[in-house]
Amino acid sequence: LAMGILGFLAGAGGIFFLTKKLKRDEFIIYISCPAFYFFFWAVVSEQGLPHYYLTLAGFLAPAGGAFFDWLLSRRTFVKAVGILALFFSVMFNFLFSQEINQAQESIMKESFSWAYENISPKEKVYAFLPYRPLYESNYYWRFEFYPQFMLTKKLLKKAKPKRLLIHEFYYFAYLNNPKARNPSWWGFLELYQEGSGYELKRRWQNKLFWAKIYKKLFPDLNYISVGYYELTF
Repeated sequence: LAMGILGFLAGAGGIFFLTKKLKRDEFIIYISCPAFYFFFWAVVSEQGLPHYYLTLAGFLAPAGGAFFDWLLSRRTFVKAVGILALFFSVMFNFLFSQEINQAQESIMKESFSWAYENISPKEKVYAFLPYRPLYESNYYWRFEFYPQFMLTKKLLKKAKPKRLLIHEFYYFAYLNNPKARNPSWWGFLELYQEGSGYELKRRWQNKLFWAKIYKKLFPDLNYISVGYYELTF
């Protein structure tokens, strides 16, 4: 899994080499477990396709190992290709993970800086974020911080917050799974839909470069964003 797409492709190709390394009965056992598992998983699960093939990582790992073992046991040129492929896949996913982390940090800083400079200190801003800034930060005194799971219909009805900063990834991710729709998801949905009285005034969304290839496989990555909402009536 840490090797990303190249690791998955190597694992898929490596199944052929496992047929040479394993006895017939051993290979049947190896291939039948994931085949039955994913068949029943697809039948009972309500999650989207990305959450199926992520769980293939454990099954494909030995197959990928067999593939790279074959590459590294060949002549010098093929061995060099194997080493470069292994190095590139690890480095690519290192850059990918770093970019995701920087994107999360960047949109947080940009949204806080904008709100800090453009909203009066007298106005309370509710911030629903995955974590709080450091205690000594100026942001700590200018915003009302809440964990994301507290954005519920009950809070919106009772507190009627006029201004909200919301880290949206938490709410947009896994929306294709009805079982993931907890009270905070319904609270965000009520705020997000027309007629709620809230209007999206600004959104900070970081464009990904290295992770572009993953956005097709994992649609959740399209929602690394922070939105600023205002109660208009």
